[in-house]
Amino acid sequence: MTRSYCISRCGGRFPMDKRAYYLNKDVANSYDRIRISTPSGQITHEHEIAAIRSVFKSTERLTELACGTGRLMRELTEDGWTITGVDQSDAMIEAAGAGLTIKRGDVFNLPLESASVDGAYCFRFTNHYADLGPFFKECSRVLRPRCGLLFDAMRWSLLRWNSQRWGGANFTISSMRLEQWLREAGLEVVWHRPLFLIGPYLISRLPLSAARALMGLSNYLPESCHAVSLWYAQKRA
Repeated sequence: MTRSYCISRCGGRFPMDKRAYYLNKDVANSYDRIRISTPSGQITHEHEIAAIRSVFKSTERLTELACGTGRLMRELTEDGWTITGVDQSDAMIEAAGAGLTIKRGDVFNLPLESASVDGAYCFRFTNHYADLGPFFKECSRVLRPRCGLLFDAMRWSLLRWNSQRWGGANFTISSMRLEQWLREAGLEVVWHRPLFLIGPYLISRLPLSAARALMGLSNYLPESCHAVSLWYAQKRA
């Protein structure tokens, strides 16, 4: 279990487990409001939805990993998609409400049968952990051969400090390290491309006009300039 550290008001250091952070009911109940309720936050949400639709088919059985409040799978299931979510936090699952199929479980030890899903996706999760090797191995285990995993990864971040308010630091990942983890898990990179110039939370705090301008500028800059990239990998046959 990966831990980060926060500084208390009295100056002492104590371990902050990211899993524990999302067990907090206040965090769960305010998650969507803080991150996607603004017009600018909706832009980031819509880009993530569009990415899922561009890769998977509505007829496939999908799994959303670390689904949280179910904001992505809710929109897709309303359109007839079959998606099972997995999240370790009872508070986040409760905040998701009724109408969604969510299993309580750790994505590093998925409560799913091997080779049981047609595809999996995960957003706003990989930046929480320094070692993603075991996570990708679990993803590979539950995927059927030649089926895919879609996820985002943080190349750089303006929010690197260990903030108690946000549950610890963001962890950035190099493309080389990601490719190594995926290869070791039996996953082959199909492509990766730019997603957000800065982190989606920061975009959500911008005025709508600024967020739109930033997303437009994103189309003209290389992936190396972007804080967040989108990756798609497939399980080997």
